[in-house]
Amino acid sequence: MALLSHRYRSWTNPLSRFKKQTASKAPYVIEEPQEIQSTSTANKIHELKQYVRTTDMPPKLKEKLLSSKLSEVIHESDKLDGEQIKIVNSVFLELFKLNGRMVDNSDGDIFLSLGDLIRLFEISAWSLIAEHADGRQRLQIPKYMSILTQFLLSQNLHQLPPKTLVQLVELGSHNSSFEIVLSSLISLKSHFLTPEFTHELLHHYKKKGQLKLQIFESLVASLERAEVSGRLNSGTPLNTTNVDLSLHRSTSAIIDDQFYASFIEYVESLFIESLPEIHEYQNLERNTDRIQYVTNILLAHIRPDQTSLRSILGMVKLAYELSHVSENQQLEANILRVIAFVNRLPKETIKFELDLQEDETLAETLLVLSRSKNEQFLAEIITEYIQDNETSHEIKFQASLYEILSSDEEKPTETLLTNVVDLISSIQDSDIDPNEAYTRLSQGLMMMSIEPRGELFDRISNEFGSRFNYKASVLSYKYRIDKAVELQDHVAAISIFEDSLERSIDWVGEVEPKLLKTLNNLIILVCNKVEDVLSIFPIFVKIKQQMGGKQINADSILAMSSKMLQAEYVGDLIEMLKRELPQIDKDAVVKLPLAYPWSVKYKQLFEQLQSFVLEYNNEETHETNWVLYGELHKYFQVPFETYLPTMKFFCEKNRLNAALLIFRQVKKLNELHGDHSNLPPLKEMYMLLFQYFGDKLYEDGVIEIHESLKMDINLTKQDIALQNCILNAYSNLQDVSRARELFLSMSTSPKLIGGINEETIQIMIKTYTYNDLAYVQKFWNNLSQFGILPNRAIYRQYLIAHVYHGLVDDALALVEGMGDYDLEMDSELLISMHNYCLETGGQKHIREWAEENHQELWNSAVQSGLLTGATNYAPSNNLIAGS
Repeated sequence: MALLSHRYRSWTNPLSRFKKQTASKAPYVIEEPQEIQSTSTANKIHELKQYVRTTDMPPKLKEKLLSSKLSEVIHESDKLDGEQIKIVNSVFLELFKLNGRMVDNSDGDIFLSLGDLIRLFEISAWSLIAEHADGRQRLQIPKYMSILTQFLLSQNLHQLPPKTLVQLVELGSHNSSFEIVLSSLISLKSHFLTPEFTHELLHHYKKKGQLKLQIFESLVASLERAEVSGRLNSGTPLNTTNVDLSLHRSTSAIIDDQFYASFIEYVESLFIESLPEIHEYQNLERNTDRIQYVTNILLAHIRPDQTSLRSILGMVKLAYELSHVSENQQLEANILRVIAFVNRLPKETIKFELDLQEDETLAETLLVLSRSKNEQFLAEIITEYIQDNETSHEIKFQASLYEILSSDEEKPTETLLTNVVDLISSIQDSDIDPNEAYTRLSQGLMMMSIEPRGELFDRISNEFGSRFNYKASVLSYKYRIDKAVELQDHVAAISIFEDSLERSIDWVGEVEPKLLKTLNNLIILVCNKVEDVLSIFPIFVKIKQQMGGKQINADSILAMSSKMLQAEYVGDLIEMLKRELPQIDKDAVVKLPLAYPWSVKYKQLFEQLQSFVLEYNNEETHETNWVLYGELHKYFQVPFETYLPTMKFFCEKNRLNAALLIFRQVKKLNELHGDHSNLPPLKEMYMLLFQYFGDKLYEDGVIEIHESLKMDINLTKQDIALQNCILNAYSNLQDVSRARELFLSMSTSPKLIGGINEETIQIMIKTYTYNDLAYVQKFWNNLSQFGILPNRAIYRQYLIAHVYHGLVDDALALVEGMGDYDLEMDSELLISMHNYCLETGGQKHIREWAEENHQELWNSAVQSGLLTGATNYAPSNNLIAGS
């Protein structure tokens, strides 16, 4: 060991002790990077480049030198440029090779310490990410980083700093979906992850200004998948009927109070400067349906036994506020579930949390929720807290009112009235705001099942008015309309709304999301309860006038469009869509969302309109269908799977140009924005259009589709089904020369390897029939060279060729020879021979022959009703029925 140590100290310049080699004798070529600036780190990297090029140095010595120098570089550098990364890649791969192509070999040897490997990964990751910050190009991961990533993931992750894990996620998400990368990490190492990882992840993206809903959503979605996978692997059944408020152990491992606080803070930050748009499609971060969806997921997966009450109540408050924006039954259900949990907590725990609040909004939220959800214990705690603390007169009045109205005892109406009036009288001398007090009075009465337009409400309102000089607020009318909507009483709801207009209630001046929700719900109720659409229109106009120029929401549009489509008021519907949906450029990539789990409202609207397009048949030209279908493209990114059935519909209705225009749209969208939602035309689309265009003799359409197919790089290999479809289209157009060219190119592939088949032969017999029977017979006589024997379809087409050209006797003689091909006569064959005979005399001859030789089959043909008489003119239809 001493000798070895001495030898190492004498290696002042190792390269001087080896012979220099010319370039021609070098064992392999090393790419020369650009010169690096003469810093200490740069010099060491330059030395590394020299060491890695050396081939005569003993392996152990080379490994030790490379490891030592690389370790120095790692600790002196905070960033590597592109050329330095190339050199580090070469060095690492050389060390990897010297260590038996492993980071740690079977002997446990590792050429760099774990700390050095982590440090190398960190500075390399930051350097690569910074170099591709604009995201324009795919990030090229050096091979050493791939090896390093695999090694780090194979370790117990509690040894890895959270910052390193975040770098793993960010580096991977540059070339893949963030959720996929995060899900992979969690599924692999969920038991080693800690809340610090989540903290670092959120902090990192917030610092970069890239914190988004997707990060919160992906975290929980990844945990869900890990939980399901864990249960399946352990054989534990998945409970799909009773939703619990807890996740697998992995949830509490990385989601804690700080996670929920960050989410609440982020959502609130989205609307600091402005309220959400009704149809927010450009900035999906501010889309309230999406925010509701993510909030619902987080609320559903809170683990109460390992989450603080502050976080639980914070999430409930956020969910409650979001529920005022639009209807969401799942969100309502999860709010109720969490409130039921809070209802079981000790009184002191709840009061302690309320003492920590800066205002009384949480107390008011819990008061309303506990009373409306009939959680009496919690309601009593909140009421007691409000009465015993320095809270506003208004909330004290509200709490007392709820206590009276929600008493367990059934009280006669007069008793209830007396108790409420006494409460009203008790606040006469206080500093309470009369307007606010009446608003809370209205809210409380509506919560406790008092009819919104009943006698009791009127009497209580009169008693309040006799004691206070007040003006009913828009909210007091909102609560009453909400109650009428809940009771599905459209008469009461309309009456209350019109009463608000008569009393000059200003809905427009206070257009808030919760008011717009009420007005939208009123529109939906009217649509559901009033049959005559003409009676709905004037009510709709009145409501719209109170919305301050805001558009109605997707639910209301769906309800209105349903009534309009039932009445076939398509023109009015189109006009409504123009007014109530955003004006979007026809070529825009971003349109109203359909593909997300939270965009179901827009999907329902699209499907309703699309169904009408495909089902409306009260118009011979189907122009209405086409116009409405065009409107859909103005607002929605039309789902790719709907194109084919729509093409088929318009082809069936003889609107061939419409089908061609749809095909052009598919092709255009793919060329402009080709991705998973804008796929290239399918083979089935080509086949459909060739079939119908050829059948309907739409020559321009056949030619255009064929030219598109030739240029389609996604369908470079055409199977025989598609080739036969093209061949048949030109055959129907009676373009014999073009069909013959296609057949000759197809015939180079025999049937045995997927080439021409019986259908191909049938089409060519039909094609030659248009030209001359001599061509048909010559083709028939050469069938053996294609390796195909006549089947029933081919033989029928051969018979049709003879009767078509007036050779009835020859055709009848051929019938007698069918047995040679193990074929038999049937009624379908008789019908074909009869119908494709163009002369009345020939048809008579066939009838007489059939009656004499095949009486039973002929009777069956007659009874089918498919026989047609000859006109002595060539038919315009095709020679293969249904082709």
